[in-house]
Amino acid sequence: YLEHFGPTHGTIDLGRDRVVLLDTERHNGSLGEEQLALLEAQVDAGVRHLFIVSHRPIWAEDDPVYSPLFKGNTRSILPTNYRKEVWPVLERIAGLTEVFWISGSMSGRAPHSIFFQPHAPGITFIQSAIRDVPRDALLIADVGEEGIHWWPLSLTGEQVPSVDRMGAEKWAGNMRSGR
Repeated sequence: YLEHFGPTHGTIDLGRDRVVLLDTERHNGSLGEEQLALLEAQVDAGVRHLFIVSHRPIWAEDDPVYSPLFKGNTRSILPTNYRKEVWPVLERIAGLTEVFWISGSMSGRAPHSIFFQPHAPGITFIQSAIRDVPRDALLIADVGEEGIHWWPLSLTGEQVPSVDRMGAEKWAGNMRSGR
């Protein structure tokens, strides 16, 4: 892949917003020096919103709230550098701009196709996956001068809850009730 297409990480600028693509499949889910430096560079980027996109939600792997919700997800064999090196950088970025970390790799037991959780001031964790089931939906981010309006779009015609009903508390409740 690298030989034919190039790096599996990088940035895309969209006006005053930026998308950072991270390859969480390399280095057992840890961010290597190059990707960590790419993330560090966002501290002083001066962007309005920062969208981080990765396949694997390394933010959920050893978190006591999120880890039980995503038991079937792809996971690192060994601990990652997320808590020690990545999280402090995210906090510094979030002190200057809103951060949205969007991942896939959602296990098949998920009660919704979307997980949306404001985690800490300025940081929101999001997961989305299509599984060829009636609950399949896309998450739309309508980014404007007034901010971001997030809304789900059903792919099957089935009613989809609003994003404020797709966080950790609602997921845990749905999993306990078997829905």
